[in-house]
Amino acid sequence: MRNLRVEVKLRGIRTVQPSGEIRKEDYRVMVYEKKVGDRIVAYPISPAQFKGALRQIACIVVQNKPELRQAYEDLFGTDVADRCFGESREVASPVSKEGKLSFEIIDCDISDKLEKLIELRPRTKLDRELGTVERGSLLFSQVISSGFKVTFLIKSNEELNEREVDLLTKALNALKGWGIGGWTCLGYGSVEEVSISEA
Repeated sequence: MRNLRVEVKLRGIRTVQPSGEIRKEDYRVMVYEKKVGDRIVAYPISPAQFKGALRQIACIVVQNKPELRQAYEDLFGTDVADRCFGESREVASPVSKEGKLSFEIIDCDISDKLEKLIELRPRTKLDRELGTVERGSLLFSQVISSGFKVTFLIKSNEELNEREVDLLTKALNALKGWGIGGWTCLGYGSVEEVSISEA
């Protein structure tokens, strides 16, 4: 297996970056743009965000199935493996191996109407000792509340072995219920469905 097509249904998303504007919106939705043919298409999620979520789940899988650690390093690289497994070294190795997998977006069902779906949501911070709102803590953040589907292509630069396929399949199947982006505790970015097929 070299290529997988993964369709993910998300319940909204909040992936933001600080805004230069004060009080109108403190955090703006981060939009990933990709050139498709002769036009620029905007997506509410980037391939790197999806890869990061999948890598984190794969790390949890390997912590429960240590025999898949080499497959993890081969798929995602050695630089992230050390952070995942908490191995401390006095001097980190300057040499790291890049993983076999690359990620790209091939479709998103809200790309054409992205600007219309962005909403502004207020939030406050609570003082945990007093149980009151912290002074000056009101902030505004852009979010996308409506659900959407995004299709990713996961490509490998070489054929995957049995353990790599096993780890990747387990991680993709565990993706349902996971959160991608911010405010996942409020339901944003919650993965509702995952469908996988060979590309």
